[in-house]
Amino acid sequence: MSRPGLTNRPRSWRVSLLGRLGAILALTVVVGIALAITVAAGLNVGTSFLWLWAAAGAVGVWRWAYVPKISLVEDGVDVRNRVSTRFVPYGQIDSATPGWGGIRLRTKSGETVVMFAVQKANASNWLHRRTRADVVCEEIMIRVEEAPIEPGG
Repeated sequence: MSRPGLTNRPRSWRVSLLGRLGAILALTVVVGIALAITVAAGLNVGTSFLWLWAAAGAVGVWRWAYVPKISLVEDGVDVRNRVSTRFVPYGQIDSATPGWGGIRLRTKSGETVVMFAVQKANASNWLHRRTRADVVCEEIMIRVEEAPIEPGG
């Protein structure tokens, strides 16, 4: 199952282009509604709060669509989620499973680390379709197999 040179090559995955474009479209709709209400009602306390909500939405879109990232580096998986960052050495990984909420890394200590950047739709599971989430899981497990055994593991 091993492929020569794979463990030396860093790889990264982010939220899909379609996911990022969908987030921008949703934000555009929110800003458009806020603009329409502001034009109709004028700038007042109510519309100011509306613009605060739109700004919060912009921060949310950025955190949801542009921050999550999975990086396979020389000695482990670097997981950057919406609000947290984790590093899991290959020697501590027991399994990687794709799902609709993200890829779940299960460690040898029983802890679960969810990676939101890449997800697998339930329909893909039902139809037995291979997705990029499956590719990420396979690459992680190849590197786990090739990793040196950690002391105490």
